Amino acid sequence: MMSQPNPPSPGQLDARRVLGQSSIQTPSGDICGIDLGEFVRRLLLFDTYVMCSVRLREFPFLAQHFGYDGVQELLASGALQVHCECLMFAQTAQSGILGEPILPVLTYKFRFVDASNWDDYFFKCANESGQRRRYPEKWHRLIDSVRMAVRRTSPEVRAQLFPEFLHELVPNAILLKESIRRNLSEAENASLNDFFIVPHRESEDVIRVETDIGRHLGLPLERVHKIVEAGLMGISGLVLTLGHMKNHSAITGFKAGELPLFSRKLGYLASLACSASKEQNFQRVMEISGLAELPNRKGVRIKTDKLLRLRDSAECREFRDWLSGAGSASDAEIRDRVRSWNARLGTLVSGQVGRTLRFLTTFGLGLINLPTGAAASVFDSFLLDRLLPRSGIAAFVGDSYPSLFTVASVDDAHRKNS
Repeated sequence: MMSQPNPPSPGQLDARRVLGQSSIQTPSGDICGIDLGEFVRRLLLFDTYVMCSVRLREFPFLAQHFGYDGVQELLASGALQVHCECLMFAQTAQSGILGEPILPVLTYKFRFVDASNWDDYFFKCANESGQRRRYPEKWHRLIDSVRMAVRRTSPEVRAQLFPEFLHELVPNAILLKESIRRNLSEAENASLNDFFIVPHRESEDVIRVETDIGRHLGLPLERVHKIVEAGLMGISGLVLTLGHMKNHSAITGFKAGELPLFSRKLGYLASLACSASKEQNFQRVMEISGLAELPNRKGVRIKTDKLLRLRDSAECREFRDWLSGAGSASDAEIRDRVRSWNARLGTLVSGQVGRTLRFLTTFGLGLINLPTGAAASVFDSFLLDRLLPRSGIAAFVGDSYPSLFTVASVDDAHRKNS
């Protein structure tokens, strides 16, 4: 099991910890699977993966691939932690919620939405799963392990979220303009570079906006209201993500579409505080090595004990260290490093075949005379350690990583979980 370093102080960004989602969602937002390749990558590339869970709906899919005991082992090891809560920003100015007056368009009222009781929320999420009825004992034990692994947002970070959100809006609207441009491009299929937008803080939680977007694009006021609202919600999502990063002391697995907004805020620091480059390097190396992406289907089984041992192995550490600088390497250089004859021979001679060859060679030379046999042992060590060192990188890519997975039939997977 990989030894876990002392957790960093809250607010200190630790590049060994990554925060993100691994669920696969339908267009309507339902969870339909787990991105198994991404999940395993993050466990291998980082000391701790803090998985942002959507109402615990990823765990039945994880149990399909790792088994219930395997998921519990990941949680107990500290390699996998969980973020699970419903904290979010909501825009309520036109809803009339709680009898509040309905405000005019281009006026926005923001509030936090959260569960009144986190324990009730957590167990309600757990009880929604069909696993509770199919495998009650296994599901109950797993949920107890998940609950122990949940890291909730601290009161200190919660108190900072709304002031940070307002700080991004008033008086500087640069980030809001970037968020609106992104929404126009994706949702409206429109491009608009030169427009003005001025947010005014009307009260503690009410923002009124002036803009000429409607004049430029010929849109009605209600449509402009929705465009600006989407831009504001984009900023609220970014602020929440940054708050989670601070709370968990972790870098984050931003999706590609989220990076422009983050880049606008942090500039060059965005590339340092995002796991995307490391994960992209991993995928690139595997593609060059001829290893396909891990399929997301029920028959794929993960050997949890082997995964945890591999995380702590010298070859995994060597691979991770090398991967950090592999982005600038050419395809030919990567191919040479992971597939070359020297790398493969070094791995071969260090493995079971190599041990057999060493025994036969030493014993065979020893039949001639004892000194020669003794000398062969010294030469053997020199050959292995200097001329043909074991390549941890080649061993990781060519042997250890592929050995984590087995592909079972659907019937086998069902019998495993029943």
